[in-house]
Order: sequence, then structure tokens, then C-alpha cells
Amino acid sequence: MDNQKIYKTLEIIVKAVLAIAALWLCISCTMSMSISKNNMNSTQSTEQSQATSVDSTNVDVDYK
Repeated sequence: MDNQKIYKTLEIIVKAVLAIAALWLCISCTMSMSISKNNMNSTQSTEQSQATSVDSTNVDVDYK
């Protein structure tokens, strides 16, 4: 291949990569804005709980 074909191929590849990056950025920004809009007037709460149980079915008897 001569230099002009290499240059054209490289130019097409760079444009494709830039187009994909721009599309990804646009989609991610749109998703972030949508999530932000949906969480605007919502309340979030956290709850912590702890459960403790005792198993008395196993009896360990030592005979000494």
C-alpha cells in the first residue's frame, strides 16, 4: 500500500473510534441525567438489623 492509502485507512479508523467515544459519552450522560431526574424528590433510607439465634440441639457433655 502506498502512503495515501495508509493515511486514508488511519483516518477512517480514528474517525470511527471518535464516533464510538462520542456516542458512549452521550449515552452515559443521558443515563446519568435520567437517574438524577428520577431520584430528585425521592427519599432514601437505610436499615440495619441483626439476628441472633441460639442452637440448643447440640449438647456437649465431657466426662472426666
